[in-house]
Amino acid sequence: MLFEEFLEKGRRFCAYRDRSTKETAIRLHQYGASPEHSDRILRVLESEGFLNDDRFAKALVRGKFRNNHWGRVRILQELNHHQVRPEIIRNALSEIDENEYLSALKELAGKKMAGIKEQNDFIAKGKTAQHCIGKGFEPDLVWKIVNEL
Repeated sequence: MLFEEFLEKGRRFCAYRDRSTKETAIRLHQYGASPEHSDRILRVLESEGFLNDDRFAKALVRGKFRNNHWGRVRILQELNHHQVRPEIIRNALSEIDENEYLSALKELAGKKMAGIKEQNDFIAKGKTAQHCIGKGFEPDLVWKIVNEL
């Protein structure tokens, strides 16, 4: 394939939704692009606005928090998996409103606690905390909220 064909495939891949640089590089490799072509294509896609890790990180944070109800820890792991730079991660995570974050955690914990049929309060709180921590919320914050329930 020619460079222009790989570039067009990259444009279409990135136009569908926001993508990370790592995700796009992997896809270009799957298409069969050489490392030299991939590097050049990534630079072109960035300059044309198709590829932007800052925009990708903010979109991922918003989506995973609002739709999947993930906490900061899990979102951080996902962004690290995409090899997003730490300063971009910090900036993207700061988009989460603290009051909205706490209310989401309270709602998640409340729903989980209400759904547990366990009679023992200690075990019910443990299961609730485990669920919230598994969703990526910070353990100390989770226990504070669970103990308030």
